[in-house]
Amino acid sequence: MGSNAGTVADRIITLVRARPGLTEIMIAEHLFGHGARQQRVNQDCRLLVAAGALERRGGGGPGDPYRYHPPRAARVPAAPSDIPDLWPFSLAVYAGPDVAAACLLAQDEHGADVNLLLWAAWLGARGHVLTPVELSAARHATAPWRQDVVQPLRALRRRLKSGPAPAPEDAATQALRAQVKAAELEAERIQQTVLARLPLHRRTDAGWDEALAANLSLLLPGDAATAVTEPLHSAIRGL
Repeated sequence: MGSNAGTVADRIITLVRARPGLTEIMIAEHLFGHGARQQRVNQDCRLLVAAGALERRGGGGPGDPYRYHPPRAARVPAAPSDIPDLWPFSLAVYAGPDVAAACLLAQDEHGADVNLLLWAAWLGARGHVLTPVELSAARHATAPWRQDVVQPLRALRRRLKSGPAPAPEDAATQALRAQVKAAELEAERIQQTVLARLPLHRRTDAGWDEALAANLSLLLPGDAATAVTEPLHSAIRGL
């Protein structure tokens, strides 16, 4: 990972677009780890403000530190016609750099439902900020299918990767694993078909980058949300 000022500035812009409202200390810790000092980023932040690449709010004192946001002109909601339907959207962004790894890490370490993450990102890309009630309704609508169909298929696919005998070397078991993988993908598509109908009343009440960050923060804690938001943000911009 590079350490020149330009690289740091680019990373700051990406981070602030994904998580508006961060202070310099928060930005430093996101980029360089816990305990990093704000001096590592404050000059870059201020240069980005002067260049119009970021917007700074707050008084700058201990009780009201500066917080950084994307410039207002950049926070334009994506028009719904610009974003594909949920399933093709999911396939496209999941193929983006680092998205699959981040989503699977959230799944394995935090119990996240990747399909809910992609649905929340899809709604965010359309400017819809989820409410806790809407998220609860989506979980309720899809939890039985996920628990009884998607997760067992995933567990079987993973088990066949290493055994039991005659797996994994046997050609027949490899073919079976490929069939299970295809069935798992179809089960996820069915889950997303249910999610795509929710919520019933859509809004475009925020810029898409702010909506994306807000939605994912409902599903994951702090740093875990950032780890998923950043690659999804880049993938959505590339659509």
